[in-house]
Amino acid sequence: GLELLRKLGIQPVEDGMVAGLSAALLYDSEHMGLNTLCLLSETQPDHPDARAAARIVSVLDALIPDIPLETGPLLQEAEAIEAQVNEIRATLAAKQREQAVGPEGPMYL
Repeated sequence: GLELLRKLGIQPVEDGMVAGLSAALLYDSEHMGLNTLCLLSETQPDHPDARAAARIVSVLDALIPDIPLETGPLLQEAEAIEAQVNEIRATLAAKQREQAVGPEGPMYL
């Protein structure tokens, strides 16, 4: 599996930990002599990351060339999510500024 990923120009993760179902499948497949991969992508921790999903799908598309996989819908979803997150952040920043200054401006004593 690692040789196949290298041919595709994908760097394996050198350090880290896999947990949950992925870890169980990797563990069991090794003991069964199966060639198994776990694809991971760096994600945004504060919101759903459709771009990370698109990166995984593009690797799957390269790994399984007989089944065309489209990343376009995921990238469109990523743009929509990012726009919503940016809007929420801007709204929160404006509210924080308003609370710090007050609705009528600064007051001096």
